[in-house]
Amino acid sequence: EFRRVLFRSWTFPIPVPSAGDGTITATVRGQDPTGNAVTDTHEALTVDNSVPSVSQIGLVGGITVLTLPAGPAFTVTFSEPVENVTTSSFSVAKGAGTTGTAPVISSVTGGPVVWTVTLGSLGNLPGGLSGDYANGTRPTATLGLAVIPTGITDRAGNPLSTAAPGKSDTYFIDRVSPTF
Repeated sequence: EFRRVLFRSWTFPIPVPSAGDGTITATVRGQDPTGNAVTDTHEALTVDNSVPSVSQIGLVGGITVLTLPAGPAFTVTFSEPVENVTTSSFSVAKGAGTTGTAPVISSVTGGPVVWTVTLGSLGNLPGGLSGDYANGTRPTATLGLAVIPTGITDRAGNPLSTAAPGKSDTYFIDRVSPTF
């Protein structure tokens, strides 16, 4: 024998914390008309309130002094997976002892946590990017990378922090021939 049972639905607001990360779990308990207990548990929502940040900017290839025109590369490590990272997410930072036009950002690959940012050619001399590191006696002949946080978000849509990275390496530029 089948009985017709009327189903009802209810809506209950679940407060979502405005700080911290985690999972909100909803458990529903009820009883049918014959007295049978019903329990159902659902993980309904993952909460991510943490803003991503740049952990470090490192050098690629094991070299620290640039002497040739080939474009160098940097690794940019974020604190968590990020999206919307493009060539316009970065800018080249020249040290005070570096002359000439800075190279453009030619490509951004990898992700979602570690990205490789490759610069274009330093250009041929004379006229290309130049500096005279002189074995460390002129430490401002550098080439670095800055992150432009606009548009970069984590998967939850939290914008990238504007705080400086914990570590930001730079290349030294030494494209001036020594004189005797």
